[in-house]
Amino acid sequence: MNADRAPKTLVDEVKIPIEEALYLSTQDRLQDVMQKGLYEAPGEKPAVIFDAAEVIAVTTVGMLRGRILPRSWSGPLGNNLGRLSLPPEVMARTQVAALDFFVQEVSAADETGRPIGILSRTIVLDFIPPPDTTAEVFRAAHALLWGDPEVEHVFYYCPVEHRCYGPHAVRPDADGKMRDRWGHLVERREPSGAE
Repeated sequence: MNADRAPKTLVDEVKIPIEEALYLSTQDRLQDVMQKGLYEAPGEKPAVIFDAAEVIAVTTVGMLRGRILPRSWSGPLGNNLGRLSLPPEVMARTQVAALDFFVQEVSAADETGRPIGILSRTIVLDFIPPPDTTAEVFRAAHALLWGDPEVEHVFYYCPVEHRCYGPHAVRPDADGKMRDRWGHLVERREPSGAE
């Protein structure tokens, strides 16, 4: 990792394009996922599960096959995803260094919320300094990384959608209250350990 470059790297530069993922639907049945290649694809391949046009899960093929789906399952795929939570969303222009609170795969979206890619936890961790050098930095809600301009270490949670959003995936309304792209009020959160 280039320490001078890391804070300026945007999600858009390191995302996995959505086209490279295995597309699954909550309505898919065993035969459908077999035809789409769930059981032949490499384990590290991203899998994106849609409910109509909405992304409801982002994981890997290996995680889906090995830990999420029961060994024998039937009915629609959506009925077998109880252990998957809605993926957090971030915008393509978000700095990767600002996403220290994400510990799972996230989906990157454009201004309309249309999914354009996936950002893996491994990539996020590659752009965060080692814990021993940043213990003091991450205690504040705002932090300076590698002398870069302020990087905001906050996220927003929507109690209606039960989804987290990165700092650029929400917008203020006329009253200055933050809302998600559906207009739901969101709650500001800070990473654990932030004061």
